[in-house]
Amino acid sequence: MKRTQILYFFASVLCPLLAVGQSTFSDLPKADKAIYGTLDNGLNYIIHPIPQQKTEYRLVLNVGSLQERDDEKGFAHFLEHMIFNGSDDFPGRQAIDTLQRLGYQFGRDINAYTTYERTVYDLSLLDIRQQDLAINILGNFLGKSHLNKEGIEKERRIVIQEIKDFGTEPLFNRKKLENTPHANRLPIATESDILNLDPIKLKAFYQRWYNPTLATIIIVGNVNTTEAVEQIKKHFGAFKGQSNLTRTQSENTFSPTYTDRLEVQKDSNATANKLEIIRFSDAPFLANKADYKQQVIEQVYKLWLNHKLSQAKSQTTAHSLWYLPNKNENALELKAKTKEELYSGINLTASVLNTMTVKGIHNEELTRFKQHLLNHSTPTTDEDITYVTNAYVDQVVVNSHYISSVDRHRLLEEVLPEITREDINQKHTAIWDTSKENLYLLTANDRLFSIESAEELDQQWSEGATKTLVFKKAKKKKSHHRPKGAFHWKVMPPIHSENTGTITAEKYYDNLDITELTLSNGLRIGIKPTKATDDNYILTMFTRNGLSQIPTDERKYYQDASYFIDSSWIHGLTHDGYMSVGADREISTLVSINNDASIINTSSRKGNTRDLFEWTYRKLYDYIKPKQDFKEYVEESIAAIDTTTAPSSLLSNPSIQIEHQIEAYKKGTLLSSEELTTAEDWQKVNLDNFFSLYNQSFANLNEVYVLIAGNFNAEEIKTKALRYFGSLEDHTNKVSQENRNSLKSPLKEVKRVTLSSSDVERTDVTIVFNGTIQPVLKESMMAHIVREMFNNQFLTLSREKEGLVYSPSSVLEVEIYPNPRTSVSLFFSATLSDVEKLEQLAMEVINSIQTQRISESELGQMKRTILNNKKLHLTETSTFQWVDKLRETQLNFSSLKDFNDYETILNSITPDDLIKVAKSMFTTSSYGVFLVTPK
Repeated sequence: MKRTQILYFFASVLCPLLAVGQSTFSDLPKADKAIYGTLDNGLNYIIHPIPQQKTEYRLVLNVGSLQERDDEKGFAHFLEHMIFNGSDDFPGRQAIDTLQRLGYQFGRDINAYTTYERTVYDLSLLDIRQQDLAINILGNFLGKSHLNKEGIEKERRIVIQEIKDFGTEPLFNRKKLENTPHANRLPIATESDILNLDPIKLKAFYQRWYNPTLATIIIVGNVNTTEAVEQIKKHFGAFKGQSNLTRTQSENTFSPTYTDRLEVQKDSNATANKLEIIRFSDAPFLANKADYKQQVIEQVYKLWLNHKLSQAKSQTTAHSLWYLPNKNENALELKAKTKEELYSGINLTASVLNTMTVKGIHNEELTRFKQHLLNHSTPTTDEDITYVTNAYVDQVVVNSHYISSVDRHRLLEEVLPEITREDINQKHTAIWDTSKENLYLLTANDRLFSIESAEELDQQWSEGATKTLVFKKAKKKKSHHRPKGAFHWKVMPPIHSENTGTITAEKYYDNLDITELTLSNGLRIGIKPTKATDDNYILTMFTRNGLSQIPTDERKYYQDASYFIDSSWIHGLTHDGYMSVGADREISTLVSINNDASIINTSSRKGNTRDLFEWTYRKLYDYIKPKQDFKEYVEESIAAIDTTTAPSSLLSNPSIQIEHQIEAYKKGTLLSSEELTTAEDWQKVNLDNFFSLYNQSFANLNEVYVLIAGNFNAEEIKTKALRYFGSLEDHTNKVSQENRNSLKSPLKEVKRVTLSSSDVERTDVTIVFNGTIQPVLKESMMAHIVREMFNNQFLTLSREKEGLVYSPSSVLEVEIYPNPRTSVSLFFSATLSDVEKLEQLAMEVINSIQTQRISESELGQMKRTILNNKKLHLTETSTFQWVDKLRETQLNFSSLKDFNDYETILNSITPDDLIKVAKSMFTTSSYGVFLVTPK
């Protein structure tokens, strides 16, 4: 269950129950191929076919914590847990087990969440042949679930642990809900509510509310619509609807009132106190064109408000979001280090708002803001499938009609001319009317200053609200920009040799659809065509040579190297000209130099191959150093040195301290200081050294790889690649290996670190296991399977059987170059007295995976999960993902061969292989335990 969604939502998903009533959508466009329907028993369905790799399924129930009686608190969320524990067609956890055997993951592909007004079950599947299975599972969730006593008792322990993980409801959230039904209906409930949960009443709640009259099936993606309708009828048609149930709930359930309008939250680490001034205003649902017009008015108003704050040189920031039921939260945020500074900020902000009230919006401003919205409306037929699915969920629950980006753009063109000055002025008055009171939320470090009452702030607000400001128009700077499109590469200094070299080898990786060229100078070039729907071409040039070429104790003087290399420009252009050409041609390069790699990444967002190659080549071989910027930077840094400055409050934060210690433990060494604290330090920072390192990194062409990806003609890319890179000369100068980081063997002992913090409500635990693997792709794949085995078994023992934690998780870090190593970090929150038991359970799991062979069926399931994950991320259209994955593979393994044979290698992994790798990854005699406990 999605923890972040189960808990408080203060965003667009939290709105009241309203009828789906399709007639209300009559004047808003529907997606062309979308199918709406209702069964005789009242169940609604929406089917939206999109040509995608996967299909999203949702069972949406118009029921949440607001439907709970006083003796039913927590029932909606508790049922969401219970639904996965067995049904008529899928006893026990067979629904989850069946999907997991097909390679799907609980939490990623199978999930659910509960809020005040909805319960939603998610399935995300890849194979159209699994459509009937998905609909059958959702049908079992709705009307065939087993709510047996044993399952309820087990889930009772798990939900209590989840509540303990959640901790205390945030102070400001409680304040905003004051005197509303929501204040006593937190979906997750309290530990006491769950301890007192009555199984008989829980079953009655399920029978009353899990009814087709309140349910909707949503299917978006690669769906067979005709079959889907028949399958919905087959698996949902037999359930009996209840005519006395209605989806409608009062729109006015959220009307907060406050006994004290100031709420203060202490933060001893804050370097400035932060004040939020809150007003709530009506928020229309998107049920018709009039509602859409109101949403556009809201957008224009936000632009106007922020523009006026900027004109007044106010440091206040304004934001607005769709909050609970029928309201927008409008917030003005100020930061101040002194009370006088805060007073001044409140006064000025109130004056800005009063001036807006008195003078209203000017026609010129209104026209400009309208045009801004139109310019930033981008119609596309390639919408994200998850976004579309979730938009339909909102449509079902809150009547907020889904509109495609194409239709939104068309509607925007239609309603913008109708919006008048009076519309915007009325919106402003409705929010900031002086007859209404502010809610003040203050995050304060008392060492800076304190505020005693709302009246203290009201006084400054009232004083400012009597003033009218004069907003001066900013003087327009004289523009000397050349016309767009006037630039031609032929006017630039020539950079190419006539001798382009030759291709000495060409290899095609059929499973990857990559052509790899080897040039006569030793450079290798991979060409990856994709079927991306955009015009983004990417050229990335990379090498294993990085900061490891210089001694460890000197690396801190190179920490800004990437920034200044990025800031360089190319001969033939001024710096401003370089920036202007980049913006006009939508071309940019990013340089990254870390310990073990140097990477140049160029993106041409207009799909211009000439730009792609020229820009990269000149940035690498024909650059101009930003000497003046570097000089000023060093001078300012030296001038800012203050030997009496106290240590950073961040570094004194226990959670950050523990993270530093964990990272040091993983690397087997103390982390070197990156701080430059003296003038002598800064005088050792040298711009020429940055660029010498840059040149040296890419000098050995047989150690450099170029990868080019995008929806292009591969033959054109091949020709240009040879022309630009074939003339390069290899300057082989082998880098000494003595300065590379070496992984120290950890001491054969258990390292324990405990810090206390006022920021945690129960103990946060990280257990780190360092290990090694062989530097081949197969071993890396096995390491990920072993981590998954460890994670699954620890979750089963610690949560499902013992009920000691809610959401334990583990993360695997694999480093192949320069030293093969692994680190598995296990995370969980727990009661301090349970930590020793949980540590022992981790040891039991390690012993199990190191001694007991996994079954062939379970191994097959894990292999399918890995392949599903690969299919989801490396689709035919995912240019960026291909670039990242291929670069990672090439840097780690120096070849794409094994990755091309990925499925064959994956299928060759045996249970005995996993035992061997588990032994090298984990040791129970040497590991680290890091705790952050409550103060």
